[in-house]
Amino acid sequence: MFATDQATAVSAIPTPAPAGTPGFFTGGNPATGLPATIVDADWLNMIQQELLNILAAAGITPSKTAYNQVLSSLQSLFAGAATTGSFKGVYSFASSAALTPAMIGSVVDFYGGSAATFQLPEQILLLKGDLFMIANSGSAVLTVTCPADDSFAGGMSSIAVQPNESLAIVVSNATGQFIPAWGSATLQFSPSFLASLATNGYQQLPGGQIRQWGFASTSSGGLATVTFPKPFPNACLNAHATNSMSGATPPSTFMGVGTLTKTTMLVGAGNGASGVAFYWEATGN
Repeated sequence: MFATDQATAVSAIPTPAPAGTPGFFTGGNPATGLPATIVDADWLNMIQQELLNILAAAGITPSKTAYNQVLSSLQSLFAGAATTGSFKGVYSFASSAALTPAMIGSVVDFYGGSAATFQLPEQILLLKGDLFMIANSGSAVLTVTCPADDSFAGGMSSIAVQPNESLAIVVSNATGQFIPAWGSATLQFSPSFLASLATNGYQQLPGGQIRQWGFASTSSGGLATVTFPKPFPNACLNAHATNSMSGATPPSTFMGVGTLTKTTMLVGAGNGASGVAFYWEATGN
């Protein structure tokens, strides 16, 4: 299958004439004066592009000397259509790769040791509900990106897949979005795993536990009231504070924890001094 390459061919598809009444070809009838149907450039270009798009969807490069490329493309695209409960195949890459529609329904695995990127195909080449299963069996971060005109649900343009993580991506081309449907790489977006990874931050876990941490210093009387970055919905169950050493000099006092509430914890320095720096950590639910 190959596009016409005659000397009179043009490099861009001409604008077609306005659509008329759909009909059928005829060889004409001289007896009744019915002329034969003219096969015009509009119709030929339409058929040519329809066939070439089948090749593009399968990731097959057109060849002027191959006469089974449309058939091969259809076989590739629908090879796994009758199979249920299994992936169509496995594609493995050690470096960055541009995914093709032929990989729909397959596991696409990254096994490299250096950071890489998988670029998804344009949604115009895909069908609603198509699935890409991404796996990272390598030792470096894999970034999955969208084409410029598409995005992931939520407006993201890329998703990081850490080593030993997976990511199932479903096509929703009615909205121009790819849906990160499931897989361990989607946990970073789950409300059950909300986190603020700052100096004073927190990590929420699915069971309801919340772990919080931070850095502060005592004020007058050697006391400090620490306000948690995220209030505990029920209670602060446990907390501790640890002196911050200055270089290799051991701290001259100990730290103690007093009253715990949903929003604060009281910390005191054993020597009653102000300006004693400390790290703190609290857990609750």
